[in-house]
Amino acid sequence: MRTLQEGDRGSTAELLQWGLGRAGVPLAADGIFGPLTAKAVRDWQAQSGLAADGAAGPKTWASLYPYLTGIRLHSVRGGDTFPALAARYGTTAQAIAVANPLALPERLAPGQTLRIPMNLPAVPTDIRWSSGLLALVVEGLRGRYPFLGVSAVGNSVLGRPLWQLTIGRGSLRVGYNAAHHANEWITTPVLLRFLEQFAAGVAFGSVVDFRGLSERYTLDIVPMVNPDGVGLA
Repeated sequence: MRTLQEGDRGSTAELLQWGLGRAGVPLAADGIFGPLTAKAVRDWQAQSGLAADGAAGPKTWASLYPYLTGIRLHSVRGGDTFPALAARYGTTAQAIAVANPLALPERLAPGQTLRIPMNLPAVPTDIRWSSGLLALVVEGLRGRYPFLGVSAVGNSVLGRPLWQLTIGRGSLRVGYNAAHHANEWITTPVLLRFLEQFAAGVAFGSVVDFRGLSERYTLDIVPMVNPDGVGLA
């Protein structure tokens, strides 16, 4: 993310405001980096042990990473267990196990990095969407559900990646896509929320037999066909 400071406007400023709000700093996400946003950034920087200069640079963005993606990275220490980490971070041991399929709960090695899903939805519905937000959500979904396939199937005219997410391993293959046109951006979070519910059903079980569906079907999802238009809108 580029460095932002007072006077900046646009989707990246809105993303910053939204991330601060998810981190517990009250702030309206209007895309205008004014005095209130500068104060919120300084408050967050002070709280995070950073130089409180009011400009959102690389360290400030890094400190907000868990709130932007819904994934916290944890370096294992002696005595760590999945249940203890779940209690510490407000999640569940099962969610940690799903996010870290190669980790052996009874043999966690100090220094090993674990992905900890936060108690936040991976797919937000309280912010206007952009290609930048989409990249973070894709990262968050893949972090929670490593069985999702993630690839870029091309690039837009302006060079933005066209993300595809795949779930299931069945012989019947179905394609879904969203946001063909600029003002259709609302279809992106609708489709991704469906994917999040599907993935959670596969991982944790559900009244809907998502596990059975994933054995019969393979879903290929391109959630933002026109990221350039969404950015303009």
